[in-house]
Amino acid sequence: MPRTVLCAARILPRAELPSPGQSSQGPSTGAAAGSPQNGTSPTGSTTTTTSPTGNAQTTEIAHPPPGVNLEGAVGIAMGCLVAGILIGLAAMILFHRRRTYGTRRRAPEAPVARQLPVQAQTPQKLLPWHKDMFELGPFLLDSSSDKDIAGMLDEAGQLIEQHVENNYHAKPVSTSPHELTKALQGLGVEGVDGKGSSVSAATLTSLALESGTRRLALRHLLSLVIFSSMDLDRIRRQKIPGHPPSILPAPMVAFVQAQPGPGLYENREATARAATQWRVLAAYLMNGKRCDRTALEADPEALKAQAAALAQALDAVLAPFARPGQVENLVAVILESARLGYVLVSQPNDWRFEHSRSGGGSSSGGGNENGKKVDAGGLELVVCAGLSRVSCGDQGNLRLRRVRVPVVERIED
Repeated sequence: MPRTVLCAARILPRAELPSPGQSSQGPSTGAAAGSPQNGTSPTGSTTTTTSPTGNAQTTEIAHPPPGVNLEGAVGIAMGCLVAGILIGLAAMILFHRRRTYGTRRRAPEAPVARQLPVQAQTPQKLLPWHKDMFELGPFLLDSSSDKDIAGMLDEAGQLIEQHVENNYHAKPVSTSPHELTKALQGLGVEGVDGKGSSVSAATLTSLALESGTRRLALRHLLSLVIFSSMDLDRIRRQKIPGHPPSILPAPMVAFVQAQPGPGLYENREATARAATQWRVLAAYLMNGKRCDRTALEADPEALKAQAAALAQALDAVLAPFARPGQVENLVAVILESARLGYVLVSQPNDWRFEHSRSGGGSSSGGGNENGKKVDAGGLELVVCAGLSRVSCGDQGNLRLRRVRVPVVERIED
């Protein structure tokens, strides 16, 4: 007998299951009559099935409780879902803020280190190649002793003195003071500001034209020009690049002259240290005998040409007072003095020549600045430059250690 499924299309009363004794009988009277039974919900529905044995079975299908429709149930479910999402987002935000606050409390100095890297770190950390400089130390030239350098300066000063004594006369000359003063200014004896010399160009002209003071004036001039020609700092500050000529290696001189002037907000100390390191490395790379760890040696032919050019520039002032053979002897003096320049340019420290008695470097004025008279009407004139070694102090400032004081001659009225 095929299975028959009867679904109630509307609300029907609960059907009673037939007892075993009634299995052969038809449907129950209660089911046929359709009278409701006790305990049956008015909103329930039933499904009646007929088993293969002919017995009818009834299963109750649950419906929402009275007073709650389907749309309301869906709205409540959606509201709970949205509320759960919002609560989860709020919890994530609070957790993230708490982690960030805890990190800041543990490391409050981290933002400062990122904002101010220069103050928070040492120069060695800012410039990693400083480590490479330290590793190059065993290959670079060791610093020469102050005694050896001072001895070389004394020898150069004596050569200048002998050159003046033997190669210039004391006769009167008819040279124009104006032209002589202009030539002196071109050689670095600058005007009344006292820079580069302890006397002005006009005062030095007067001393050179006088027979009794000429030799002291010429010694002062030769000391100033020859030693300044081996001073990279003065070469960089020349008003007219290449005048007077330098006796240092031409590539180094060209690089120094190509550097721009200091900027408005430039760190002078950083620039000075960078220039020192560049000079040391340049001298090392240009040295043909690096393995010997000796000072840079000059190219004889190139140095001879440079010495001749410097002697020619000096001749604009010296020619009126010169004896025959003066130029050849002057070139020899310059060549011998250049040894000191090549040693200084190879040193790990900077060096400064002092052309005034008070010292403080090649550009500082002396107590008799601009050639003023001192004491009992006398005039002091530097006839051989002094020399100071530049070093870095504990606070990073530059300090000068005087190795040789300037040789000063007094001229009485």
